[in-house]
Amino acid sequence: MQVFWSGWPVDDGCLVHWLALLGIGVSIAYLALRLSGTRPRVKGEGRRLEGWDGCFLVLLAGVSALLYLHRRCGLDGGLLALWLAVLAVELGVLSDRRERRWPL
Repeated sequence: MQVFWSGWPVDDGCLVHWLALLGIGVSIAYLALRLSGTRPRVKGEGRRLEGWDGCFLVLLAGVSALLYLHRRCGLDGGLLALWLAVLAVELGVLSDRRERRWPL
């Protein structure tokens, strides 16, 4: 029996949606690690994204775009869209944080 999701068959052996789930997990883990070393920005500080955060998020967005080109089953598009939504939220959260000043 073949299950369909939005007109595409859902395949258990499809690697793309498993990679999308892995990418979502990596994105959330990166956000948790970055939040542990930052503080909320105070009033008057501008919004700014650190260089390595921007590069990493662009890299993950590029990987998701490449995976979108190779989608094969009905779950792939939805999970890749969810991954991009997680990256957009992560971009907003990280641009609203500043590096914590650790006491010596």
